[in-house]
Amino acid sequence: MRPGIDRSATVVISVFAVLAAGITLYQVSRPGFLFGVTPDIASWFGASIRLVHGAIPYRNFDLLQPPGFTLLASPFALLSEWIGTRDALAVLRLCTPLLAAACVLLIGKVVRHRGLAAVIVACGVMALYPAELYALRSGLLESVVDFFCLAGAALMFVGDSLSTSRRRILLGGIAFGIAGAVKTPAIVPALVLSVLCFSDLRHRLLPFLTGVVAGFGVPTLPFFLLAPGSFMRDVLTAALASAPGAHRVSVPIRLGISLVHPRLIPTRRPRSSRPS
Repeated sequence: MRPGIDRSATVVISVFAVLAAGITLYQVSRPGFLFGVTPDIASWFGASIRLVHGAIPYRNFDLLQPPGFTLLASPFALLSEWIGTRDALAVLRLCTPLLAAACVLLIGKVVRHRGLAAVIVACGVMALYPAELYALRSGLLESVVDFFCLAGAALMFVGDSLSTSRRRILLGGIAFGIAGAVKTPAIVPALVLSVLCFSDLRHRLLPFLTGVVAGFGVPTLPFFLLAPGSFMRDVLTAALASAPGAHRVSVPIRLGISLVHPRLIPTRRPRSSRPS
């Protein structure tokens, strides 16, 4: 990339990062959002609160995802001892603009070698995509998974090629492993990277798989050993049970859910059967 284009890409990435942070900060500043409780954030942060008070996930209560986010949010749960749960949740939510900006910076780093147009499209989608903004506002785990997967990709790739550094491959694997410890669907990009690393077993595949196992195993193994049966039931069985069935959703509805707020999508109510 030429120096002029490189400087322009840096400016574009920075502008979109600030824009993403600003939009997310505006969202959480709206009435009822900073201190309000949504179902997802209540479950995940509630698990962190219980953990710091001695209750063990999977042994003492059900947790339908791996414990990655529960551990990541534990410092905020500890903070609740001094400022209360409501204010600790607000502090946690105030970190979401930083998360939004970090994802834009990472995707910009991954694609900037492709030129200015690729940077504009990738960073613009990451900063403005309504589904991503909804996930950030509602406390969904997908935004955290995005961050760790993008961090892993930024570590592992140099331009269009995988890095020749075993250390970077290892660190990238750790990032993907942590993403899986936050939410199990992160195994999909990890499998894709495993296929890409397969051509060099010693210098790429082995360090990558070692990193993935470490990133996933270190935070989850203690909980698995304390309650192996409950861990498998909660994390694996519940995840499989929530997989989509055979029912098809129309393309307009799927696009609408992705591009605007889900509550604004009109749904067709089933006709009630008349009594004969």
